[in-house]
Amino acid sequence: IQAYIVYMGNHPKGMDPATLPSLHSKMAQNVLGSDYEPGVILHSYKKSFNGFVVKLTEDEAETLAGEI
Repeated sequence: IQAYIVYMGNHPKGMDPATLPSLHSKMAQNVLGSDYEPGVILHSYKKSFNGFVVKLTEDEAETLAGEI
């Protein structure tokens, strides 16, 4: 398991940046399923760009990359 930076580009138009952490958590939950734990998201980027840092295995990271 290692930390991955997930870059999702610019903020979605019309979306409040304060809601991005919940979006990031949902994306991690979709990949991790029952293995999801709240501490898996290490950081959510809300100002400069849309993205987050998440702890994943290499296979999980590849799965997440396919969903972005």
